[in-house]
Amino acid sequence: MSFKELGNGLEETSASISDASVANLVRWHMNMLSGKDKKPDLPAGHGGGRAHHPHGVSIADLMKTLRQAGAAPQAAWQARIGEDPLAHAFAEKVTVHAGMVGEPVEEGRIPVRMSEIFSAPRTERAVLYVHFPYCVSRCTYCGFFGGKYTEAAGEAYVRALKKHLLSVAATAGAQGSAIEAVYFGGGTPTELPAATLCDLLSTIRQYYPLAEDCEITIEGRIHSLTAEKAAACIEAGANRFSIGVQSFQTDLRRSIGRLDTQDHVCATLEQLAALGDASIVVDLIYGLPGQTLEAWQADLELFSSLPLDGVDLYQLMVFPGSALAKAVKDGSAAPVAQLHEQGAFYRLGTDFMQAGGHKRLSLCHWGKTEKERNMYNRLSKQRENCLAFGCGAGGMLNGYFYYSNRAPQQYMNAVMQADDPFAATSLLVAPPRNATAMQLIIGQMEMGYLDVTALADHVDDKDLAAIEPLLDNWKDAGLLREACVATEAGVRRRVDLTLAGQFWQVNLSQGLVSTLCGAA
Repeated sequence: MSFKELGNGLEETSASISDASVANLVRWHMNMLSGKDKKPDLPAGHGGGRAHHPHGVSIADLMKTLRQAGAAPQAAWQARIGEDPLAHAFAEKVTVHAGMVGEPVEEGRIPVRMSEIFSAPRTERAVLYVHFPYCVSRCTYCGFFGGKYTEAAGEAYVRALKKHLLSVAATAGAQGSAIEAVYFGGGTPTELPAATLCDLLSTIRQYYPLAEDCEITIEGRIHSLTAEKAAACIEAGANRFSIGVQSFQTDLRRSIGRLDTQDHVCATLEQLAALGDASIVVDLIYGLPGQTLEAWQADLELFSSLPLDGVDLYQLMVFPGSALAKAVKDGSAAPVAQLHEQGAFYRLGTDFMQAGGHKRLSLCHWGKTEKERNMYNRLSKQRENCLAFGCGAGGMLNGYFYYSNRAPQQYMNAVMQADDPFAATSLLVAPPRNATAMQLIIGQMEMGYLDVTALADHVDDKDLAAIEPLLDNWKDAGLLREACVATEAGVRRRVDLTLAGQFWQVNLSQGLVSTLCGAA
């Protein structure tokens, strides 16, 4: 699971997923494997995989469903052979992000176990994530909305957030090796006043061991991020801004609830870039309601023409029961691209970025200048330690995934009414078997390849043999190709993902993870 999403996650990240969402994702996963093909009851979200659900679920139920994950028959991961693999290799993407394995800790044991995990000094590098749940308005595709932003709501939440940051900072697990990246996600962190954002930045820089070149990202929207606010944040230590543009086309933006016109978006991005001291990156989504390949091409071209440093190209995910799904069904929203059609968008985006000479930093992220490093997303997808703060934030330490209560008020109550720094932790998942192999798989597959020779160093021969039928099937289906590499130490076996394999990467990664890291 990613650090932001238990469905991973993590893109992800970014940043939170409800207990019910996790259970629904797992149930969907298991239904897919049993042939029931029932999708989860989740709101829509983009390729970052972030999702919320308003209802709770018992930890016991969650534990039961999570224990089942990873016990899938290998046939569940077999791709179709003989059809266009980009469009039809699988019937569905079985999860938002790969990594759905692990044993949840009993609810009553969570506080003690969290204290034990954080009492040991951290010797490996880490990233740090801070979640802000509120937005001034809710976009139709979004699953991160934690409530409408008001000044009072923001102030109350930040008080709890600061207490959480300070209480965890006193633990050995928070200190130690350098923190390579900090990420403020949401929601819309840029709704907060500049002084508040700067205070949070100052708190983290004072109490946590940040690397000298630590990447510090603030995620936001054009509507609330002025050049003046960005300049203040840069002065306080921020060096990267991630802006959810989603589309430059005014009509498309208005159809999904975005507030600003194309002209205003472009002018603001140019103002931010003119500051010169921070990397400016944007998110773009393909498959939006009524979006054509021509409109997608226009978005890509406009990105290329602007003085930006990088871009994430995300796939729209629409789940049954979501507001967007209902709008499409009743005709109040234009149709969205179906999964078999989204491959064409993926191909166009990939071809465009490669032709433009942009540096690929992950399967969905592209750097345009040397300023863009994408450190947080790259390290989190490699399942590095992540210290997570805020409602719904998911973190990882020493192989344990932990998740905070997703409801803002419940999170605030737990933090403010207890001296325990882990009072808001609602879920803790122990490392699966072959956890190192899982880390290697997820990290490398996100980069478009798998070093099978390296994988063999972390699993036994029986487990390694178990994945060979999958690799053979995926090669026959046009998803992988052999790419053995000669080194001084000998020939290393590697498989590279084809374009179709890149599009279906989550299925391939989850198949490997379930086979190697699931139930013994």
